[in-house]
Amino acid sequence: MTLFLLFAGTMVSNGQFDTTCEVRDVALKKSIGEYMLSVTYEYVFAIDTVSSIRKTDLEKLEIGLEMSRYYSVFANRCDSLMYKGRMEDDGTEKGINVYSWMKDSQQAIYDDYYLNYPGKGILTSRQMIVNVEYEYSEPIPEFEWRILPDTTDTVMGYRCNIAETTFRGRNYRVSFTTSIPFPNGPWKFNGTPGLILKAEEQTGLFRWEAVGIKEGKGPIYIFDPKACKPTKGAPKMVIRKVSRKQVLALQKKKWSDPVGLIIQHGVQVATYDRKTKKVVYLSSGDVRGKYIPPLELE
Repeated sequence: MTLFLLFAGTMVSNGQFDTTCEVRDVALKKSIGEYMLSVTYEYVFAIDTVSSIRKTDLEKLEIGLEMSRYYSVFANRCDSLMYKGRMEDDGTEKGINVYSWMKDSQQAIYDDYYLNYPGKGILTSRQMIVNVEYEYSEPIPEFEWRILPDTTDTVMGYRCNIAETTFRGRNYRVSFTTSIPFPNGPWKFNGTPGLILKAEEQTGLFRWEAVGIKEGKGPIYIFDPKACKPTKGAPKMVIRKVSRKQVLALQKKKWSDPVGLIIQHGVQVATYDRKTKKVVYLSSGDVRGKYIPPLELE
């Protein structure tokens, strides 16, 4: 039987459900601050723990005096292409494939992280799952860094020191440079004596490395459907405030019960039986995928 989803924007690829491919409405962006330095990272991650397949996302860290934002450059481009398509819509509903420019090895991750937002000492995370932006806030994590003596690295021409840490069930090694005295890094990493330019999880499931650094001011954005007027034809943006533990549970459901996760968001999932030529709707628990390793185990 051939799997398909009765929901535009959610796809099945190689038997795996993609539950994070929704695009957002660029018109709902609101400026909440200003950055002075931006760092682009190549993020390489495992899609499961069975195969050796790795996907790549291009992600950006925008650092300001009071706050910072970390997000996917690929997702941002998909959002922009969809916005352009809506603005140019002539009523013929030609449609646009916002992912056609991406290579098979690339994937846009719809996760945003804000440090010191909405206030000092707070980390706010937004994660798109199916058709909902899940938001949670927590105190900015405090990493216990162990700087390795007499051990150095070079990233993008910058001499780096190396440090290790254990965070929520995983071990990491990072390369940071005191030449750029910001205690920031990709994802949730922070607290080093200089900017983190490279980070790797001990088992090789996740890896970040800086590929671009640019000085210059610009706005730090967040999506806010209450403060802005949506684009005509854009789906309603739903932001649901939850706890970090609830997000971890949803991440687990992506592989343990992907059909149930999609149905939970008001979407029907069906198979087509070529022999009987009938559509059969699936129920929660009918499909189990390969284990998708999360960044946080606890």
